Amino acid sequence: MHWFKNQLDRQADGNFSTSLGGVGTVAVGAPVEFNGSAETTNPEELLIASLNSCIAMTFMYFARKLELTVDSYSSRAEGEVVKDDGGFRFSQAKVTAAVETSDPDAKQKLAKITELAEKYCLVTRSMSFPIQFVVE
Repeated sequence: MHWFKNQLDRQADGNFSTSLGGVGTVAVGAPVEFNGSAETTNPEELLIASLNSCIAMTFMYFARKLELTVDSYSSRAEGEVVKDDGGFRFSQAKVTAAVETSDPDAKQKLAKITELAEKYCLVTRSMSFPIQFVVE
């Protein structure tokens, strides 16, 4: 079992700062859509960034296991927030990756790796809304 930790502190300006495991602190506040500042990141962006990076790390793990040489990997992620009777929530998310490889067996391997990354990403498995992972 592993525990991951985070520290969050309120600043004088009303925003927060959070420390991210050795990379320093990041200013966190409400998103612009909810009367926040464009000069801070927000929990919604951090959630989508976690999803995007987890799928990428999981994809690369399975690429190594299936011996696929990945020449480049770039992805973008987006999540839809809706309001229902319980308040705001994410209703769905999508991660789209552009993967380049010179591997002659890439097509079959990419399909399998994409399936495994979507299935085994820890963040994906922890969310309660549909997530689509597409490799172009």
